[in-house]
Amino acid sequence: MRNSGKTIQQEIEMAPETPDKKKIRIWGNHDKEVTLRRFKKHSQTWKDNLLENVEYREGLCLGEDIFLIHGHQGRFFEDQVWKLSRLAVHFIWKTVQKLLHIGVDGPAENFRIRDDLELNYYQWAKKNKVLLICGHTHRAIFGSMTHFDRLLIDIRRLEKASEQAAQEEKKAIEQQIHEKKVEIEKILIHRSGNMPKSFEPGNNRPVPCYFNDGCCGYTNGITCIEIDKNIIRLIKWRQQDKKRCILEERDIHLLLRYTKEGRPIGTNFEPDLH
Repeated sequence: MRNSGKTIQQEIEMAPETPDKKKIRIWGNHDKEVTLRRFKKHSQTWKDNLLENVEYREGLCLGEDIFLIHGHQGRFFEDQVWKLSRLAVHFIWKTVQKLLHIGVDGPAENFRIRDDLELNYYQWAKKNKVLLICGHTHRAIFGSMTHFDRLLIDIRRLEKASEQAAQEEKKAIEQQIHEKKVEIEKILIHRSGNMPKSFEPGNNRPVPCYFNDGCCGYTNGITCIEIDKNIIRLIKWRQQDKKRCILEERDIHLLLRYTKEGRPIGTNFEPDLH
């Protein structure tokens, strides 16, 4: 509990503040108890009382154009009847799934549910012309681009570079292409061979309006979205070497401009200014 308390304290110190200096925490379907009256009463009896100066919110606006939510909103069982569904899932449904070999039905595990949910996220953000940042699905997305999308873009870029490269350089490029194709194959195996759904029809390039911080429980690390000095980043803390790695970063005002105009990103995720 001491280590947990220290971790929570560090999280609170990093959190954004309200005008009256209260820290803000966005709750989701896993900690929806914070909306109950008895939660605040119970939390005041805790020895360390770490949550005394915390304000819980279901969503948070950063200015007029950036909207943060957990991402469970809109799903009936997780949003509307969560008390009943939580008991049913814990004591009944999990057992039924195991006995009848029924597949999982959460967005973090079921790629069909996740694809449909994220498509809804994207369409809502595009329609309302805001940057939407959420979690819930456990898949990191930056500017409406998944890791799968970035791999395909990288392969096309490397194949084009290979056409003009010297023979020795070609070998190194071909090795990079092979490694990325192996990653794609792993993703497809995990998805039972099903290609991820595109956010735009005909695999057209998407508007860079949807971001997802991914997951804090990957086997090889954790991911998060970071905003600092007008730069938005997708960060990964790698398990093997405990290093902070920047996967993507862009000027947030440029992405907002393209979101407001409903314009797609460039081929290599570089917005076309012309």
